[in-house]
Amino acid sequence: MGQRLKARLPAFLRYKTADDLCRLGKENDGGYLVSRNDVDESEILLSFGIEYDWSFEEDFVGKRNLPVFAYDASVKRRHFLKRAVKALRRFKFRQAADELQKWRRFKVFFQNTRIHIRKYVSDITEKNLVSIDDVFNSLPEGQIFLKMDIEGSEYQILDSIAKNSNRIVAMAIEFHDCDLHLERLNDFLTKIPHQIIHIHANNFGRLSKNWIPHALEISLSKSARKLDACLLPHPLDMPNYPPRPDIELVFDNAM
Repeated sequence: MGQRLKARLPAFLRYKTADDLCRLGKENDGGYLVSRNDVDESEILLSFGIEYDWSFEEDFVGKRNLPVFAYDASVKRRHFLKRAVKALRRFKFRQAADELQKWRRFKVFFQNTRIHIRKYVSDITEKNLVSIDDVFNSLPEGQIFLKMDIEGSEYQILDSIAKNSNRIVAMAIEFHDCDLHLERLNDFLTKIPHQIIHIHANNFGRLSKNWIPHALEISLSKSARKLDACLLPHPLDMPNYPPRPDIELVFDNAM
């Protein structure tokens, strides 16, 4: 697999690992480490960005059966059909069958209290966009677990998430282009009552010239029990892209 890359994180991201982390979502890309206590305390799962992978949502509901509200305008039947047709043209019949089965799984999972909303989250509401304020105003009462992976658009809605953070018990967020947005990330962390309980670098992304990972998966909690030290790597961590070695994280004041 090659030599493990060593990346630098600024001191403000130093954290204490929760002592009850569990992995939700499939192996490698799509899984997050979250506090089991936060799962138990949650009453609503709010998901921004699912595309072709809702394994996190499936695992979450498997541990705590609660309402799910998933926002993503990109998930449509024709996208699965196109992928199946493309596989058939390349005589990859198993892959084509898997794409059709995935669509059936999607339809089975998202029904009743598990709702897919075909809109992108934004700071405004128009056409296929919905503002964060409108999202939170539409939700029933209850403590929210927020999972978000929206490919770099997260920065335009962080202030709105912070404004509604009193309703959020925990978050699992993939931050993109981190080397360009460290100040915005730090500002967000100062505005919310949550603490970091785990960080993992997505090895699909590169490292900047300053050895900052381009993509970080960060788990945040209001009340998870924490260890006295940061445990990196965590035994449940996995490389997002298995052919490449995972990225080793160290902090500036520990280099």
